[in-house]
Amino acid sequence: MILLYLNYALFFFFAYFFMDRRNHLEYIVICLFLTSVHFLFGYLNVLASQEKIVDSINYYNWGTTASLKYFDFSIGTSFLVHLVNWLSVFFSNFEQMSAFFTGSTLLIFLKIFSIVYERYSNKNIKFSDYVIILFFLFLPGFHYWTVSLGKDSLMLIAIFWGFWSFYKKNLTILILSCLLMFFVRVHIFAIFILSLMVSEYIYAYFNFLRVNKKTYKFSLLSISIPFSLGMFYFLFNYIQKYSKDGFSNIDEFLDGRAEVYADLGSGAWLSVQPYPIKVFAFVFGGVPWKSLDALTIASMVESFILFFIGGYIFFSLKRNFKYYALHDKALTISALFFILVSILFFSLTNNNLGVMVRMKVMIYSPLLLLTIIVLSNKYQRTSV
Repeated sequence: MILLYLNYALFFFFAYFFMDRRNHLEYIVICLFLTSVHFLFGYLNVLASQEKIVDSINYYNWGTTASLKYFDFSIGTSFLVHLVNWLSVFFSNFEQMSAFFTGSTLLIFLKIFSIVYERYSNKNIKFSDYVIILFFLFLPGFHYWTVSLGKDSLMLIAIFWGFWSFYKKNLTILILSCLLMFFVRVHIFAIFILSLMVSEYIYAYFNFLRVNKKTYKFSLLSISIPFSLGMFYFLFNYIQKYSKDGFSNIDEFLDGRAEVYADLGSGAWLSVQPYPIKVFAFVFGGVPWKSLDALTIASMVESFILFFIGGYIFFSLKRNFKYYALHDKALTISALFFILVSILFFSLTNNNLGVMVRMKVMIYSPLLLLTIIVLSNKYQRTSV
């Protein structure tokens, strides 16, 4: 299996360079190191999954056996099971398909680094800030949760390309990203769409309708209210599928969600903790007075790094945001809204610390893009 992962790592590495065509030695060396780290975590993830029944194994078994007949094509798990079935034409075993998922998300890491390196080489980012971004990009948890055959890998692809295509005004990729989000995790799709609506209402940056700003903003407001109400009832009915009566009220939803996720992750069980403690657990990766094993400590170390980066970003925003170009302001507001709502939502709907840690990776790529934007503008402003 080591040889398999080495071959896939080289294939995706060279495939990216065929598309990117950036030949600087420093860039190539860091990309090669990033490829090695990402595929190492992919290999370790597969080794760990072979010792117990996990989601990735389930998806593969369901999609490649007679169990497929129990899954009508739909959103969520059913979509992933059918996707595995389609991909099984090209990949004959679980290890090959897992390596493909690892390679697919590697392309996102390499693209992010390409964005960073371009700004650094153009002297839009200082060396010290460049190092901060690289530190973020190599965080172990970022890699470990995005290399497996599963929803987290697909969501990294969808969320990154969703925000980046919005920033670049590429409507085709934006639509494809939204479709992928919708089919994999519809609740994240809803948060993403609302984040774009908020940004568009303030700045009308993309202006999908190609009308004047006042008409556009009025149209967005008219659309957003029924959309929000419709998505609210759809989401809670969908997520509360474990109840035969579906969604009837928020308390029933939270109780049902807590019960279902009781055994789906490792870590402290936080059902009896007040909501602020759950938010703390999500942001800082653990509750030290509740559970403090090796994995929790590793999660908390990574989370504290992100927290300090987030604080650094916040104070930079406070000083310089008014000087940003329109496209930077639009992405900043949409990413901030997405991150904040995701934190509040996942803290509310998850009571297992292990699941929280995994869900936190959903905010990594928008936070990383936000970091790139803020540090680029910080240097431009102070150099004037």
